[in-house]
Amino acid sequence: MHTDLKLSYELVNGVTGMPGYPWGNVDFNVSITGSRPVPSFPDPNVGGQDAVLYSYADSYIRFFIARDPQFNPLKFNPENHAFRKRIIEVSNMIDATDPDLSKFYDKGGKLILYVGGTSEVPPAAIAQYWNSIIDTMGKGRVSKFARFYIFPSVNHGGRQNPGLPCAVDLFSELESWVETGMPPAELINTSANDNPTAERPLCEYPNYPRYNGTGDPMKAENFTCTPSNKGIQ
Repeated sequence: MHTDLKLSYELVNGVTGMPGYPWGNVDFNVSITGSRPVPSFPDPNVGGQDAVLYSYADSYIRFFIARDPQFNPLKFNPENHAFRKRIIEVSNMIDATDPDLSKFYDKGGKLILYVGGTSEVPPAAIAQYWNSIIDTMGKGRVSKFARFYIFPSVNHGGRQNPGLPCAVDLFSELESWVETGMPPAELINTSANDNPTAERPLCEYPNYPRYNGTGDPMKAENFTCTPSNKGIQ
């Protein structure tokens, strides 16, 4: 589950796998593991005890890939040659992994991409996509129209442990960028309530908020966005 999935063949746009899931998801048992030893089949999520991600995968495997409502998804193996051709076919139909956003850029488009650091969508997968955009279009060109942020400790639904920072109005930042031409400047990530208890800088990837060593650790001013040589792991 936390180990990367590596395929022996390529999907569309050269994708060859999926990074593993991170630790720390506040809804880990609901989203990823479920609360029964073995997921239900053939009726997924009986009693609401199966993981949300299993329910998604169950339908995807049975109806998209196997095209057999009675297929047992617990026996699915993406390396099975009987499924490989269909997996590649579906990948070409639905995967949104094209790193060449030149047409969007040429039309004056602006993009703010973000992911939770404990998201059910593996944050390392989004980071890989971001890096593929840079590799394809060049860092200088990408910086003119796109930004990428990771919200530490936040899951896909925007939930986090109480009091931790999880709130920045990215829509207003995007709106301002489109209408005034001014890209996002310094962003402050706060806990989501009327009386924020914690702040952090929301750093552009691959930077992360590093505590300066002095001052109130609940205040963003005492953190510095610091380059990470490893990116997200």
